[in-house]
Amino acid sequence: MPEAKKYLSSKSLKVLEQDGFFEGSDGDYSTVCIDKKDCVLVFYEGDVAKCALEKAFFDGKTEFRKPISCHLFPIRVGSFGGSYLYYEKISECEPAKEKGKAEDIPLYESLKDSLTRSFGEKWYSKLDSYIKENIK
Repeated sequence: MPEAKKYLSSKSLKVLEQDGFFEGSDGDYSTVCIDKKDCVLVFYEGDVAKCALEKAFFDGKTEFRKPISCHLFPIRVGSFGGSYLYYEKISECEPAKEKGKAEDIPLYESLKDSLTRSFGEKWYSKLDSYIKENIK
């Protein structure tokens, strides 16, 4: 985590010092958010919110990549007699959705890396085949 701190604002650093970076209980953890909005690990490049953990990972400063729940976002994993995936609709994702629509990139394709990381190449390939054969 120290490798990611250099990307964060002084407000994020203060919250991290006071509250840490996660909250919750066994099986239901989440990252701490600032003012019920930004994750404490967010930094901005222009208007784009980015993850300091991911930045440190891609800069080769750490082998720790952000948690899979963050990587999958806005896809969430629920449980109801087994795991299922669902889309969490939030206004902050609208610009990305508009860009995907304009460039004809479905959400599942833009999340290929995180879906593959979470469920494997074979699973993603099946998903891709199913969607292309049945939905498009």
